[in-house]
Amino acid sequence: MARDTDKKRKHLTIADVARIAGVSGMTVKRVLDQEDCVREETRERVLKVVKELGYVRNPNARALSKRKNFNIGILISRSLQGHVYTESFMGEIIDGIQGALVDTDYHALIEATTGSHDSDLPKSFRQRKIDGAIIMGAPFSPSFIKALSEEGLPIVITSRYLPLSELPDTVSAVEPANQEGGMLAARHLIEKGHKDIFVIGVAKNRVHQERFHGALSEIKRTGLKVNEPIFCMNTPYEAGKNCAKELLERGKLMKRAFFITHAQIGIGFLDELSDAKVNIPNDISVIVYGDLELLRRYIPPITTVGINYIDLGYTAAVELLKRLEVPNIPKAREINPMLFERASVKDINI
Repeated sequence: MARDTDKKRKHLTIADVARIAGVSGMTVKRVLDQEDCVREETRERVLKVVKELGYVRNPNARALSKRKNFNIGILISRSLQGHVYTESFMGEIIDGIQGALVDTDYHALIEATTGSHDSDLPKSFRQRKIDGAIIMGAPFSPSFIKALSEEGLPIVITSRYLPLSELPDTVSAVEPANQEGGMLAARHLIEKGHKDIFVIGVAKNRVHQERFHGALSEIKRTGLKVNEPIFCMNTPYEAGKNCAKELLERGKLMKRAFFITHAQIGIGFLDELSDAKVNIPNDISVIVYGDLELLRRYIPPITTVGINYIDLGYTAAVELLKRLEVPNIPKAREINPMLFERASVKDINI
């Protein structure tokens, strides 16, 4: 009988303890490692389960878990059809990440996944060939983020589509201050004398909602009429083209000012205006969120609100390196956006 009990104990894992205690595997590891970042009530519950089960940690597995690979995973999105989402700013973010690692012993490993469910974890993540991860690009599902965090890896995301309260303890965020960006755009249009201002973007998206809120609150603060935001459907570029076409057909485009909360929507919008021979900024004024190279080279060059994406990548890597040493650092850090004034907004005060 004792032999059977010993056999059962050998097959017990941290996952078994976590399931019965109602916590994550990472929390169990932290309790067993005697880390200070676990609440006393949770610690007592985990230790009680450990005692009741007679769980004994495998010293070889523990030694393996402490071993560093000196690899940082960079995770980007791909579609279900296998196409990788390569927004033009991603290269700049990766440059920033690699710049932060250049004087360390760490190397970057780039992986792509749909991030739609937990089975999409890349092989290097499942086999623990990395020490931490930076997630960038299109939104990953909450179940995928949870599965990734339960691997015990510290994670930094560069575009947060979930409230902080819904992020696991091992996940932190480095991202633009989106509301401040919306305020900057609206403030610039108002200072140039514009009174009929519209905001265009994506509905039901936390990032865009914050940009909407910032712009609309600034318009309201100055006593101007707050127009209903314009929501786009379809893929971003086509959504921008369709939005511009519809506004032209309805006669609601000319002599107005627009703040567009998504760079690809902005490019589609501008291309449709170019096809229709609309003159910027004499016919309409436009500001786009996202300081992409294409917008800088547009004719005329487009005034944008955005951040330095190299700085974003650098900061994300520095935050991850900190988390590798001190797991319970603050969960969020915002980077203040800037306004890049060019030639797409007419000064009607002159």
